Amino acid sequence: MDKIKNWLIKFITFLGICHLTCIHPIDYQLEARFEQAKQYQYHQHKYVHIDPNFSQDQQQLIIEALNVWQKKTYNYVSWTQEPWPENFWNGDLRSPKEIETKICSNHLMIFYHTSEDSIVAGIDIQAGSTITGWAQTTNRICGTEYFLLVPDRIFSDREFKQIAMHEFGHILRLTHDNKGMISSEEKSIMSYRWMRALDGPTDYDLSWLLTINGL
Repeated sequence: MDKIKNWLIKFITFLGICHLTCIHPIDYQLEARFEQAKQYQYHQHKYVHIDPNFSQDQQQLIIEALNVWQKKTYNYVSWTQEPWPENFWNGDLRSPKEIETKICSNHLMIFYHTSEDSIVAGIDIQAGSTITGWAQTTNRICGTEYFLLVPDRIFSDREFKQIAMHEFGHILRLTHDNKGMISSEEKSIMSYRWMRALDGPTDYDLSWLLTINGL
């Protein structure tokens, strides 16, 4: 009886190990890589300012999108919300007026725009398509990063959240094809083909995020 009991314990233990290393090898390896990165104090923390022109529901979807990245990266990517600066005005790209000096490196501005705004029309021409979002990792505002969303072109909460996750991926330096590494079959939140079928960054996205940061 004891032999059978010991055999069952060993078998269950084997199944648990195999679940981590055999069935989900990429998940296990990614977690280990992210934990190692944090151990050596490599991490990406963003101070996020969300445009108050977004509705409360839209602001919550943006928060959920950023939280997905934080959870998927085991807190390697993290963020805290900061107040929207009162000295921004509603011109193209909310051009700064007497910008507070603290709005600098590691700060992310998330802008609300409509399809009628001239900045959106200009990006449409530049992109050769009708955009629903756009990201820029550097600009004239003291190195602040930003992305914008165009809610009147987005038709569901799920799509809104997907686009927010996609644009935040750009802020993390991920590109649409990750320098030619995404094939037509590769599922990625950064791929136009797959973005609207996904609820967050994939193992491919996470692995590439680590790779481009030398981790």
